[in-house]
Amino acid sequence: MWRKPSKKTIINLITVNPKTTTKNIISATGLTRRGLEYQLKKLKETGKIERIGSDKGGYWKVNQD
Repeated sequence: MWRKPSKKTIINLITVNPKTTTKNIISATGLTRRGLEYQLKKLKETGKIERIGSDKGGYWKVNQD
């Protein structure tokens, strides 16, 4: 049975490469663009991740609990 990637998987990808792009995360997880946008929104709302800088020149920051 195939399972969709969890938020933990997305956090792990960002931890390994903070400058990763949404395209890279999509290809690594198999999520759709819309699915990834939803997951990133939820992670940002709960304070688990934040985007520092611009869309093109910025990076992701994982906040420790």
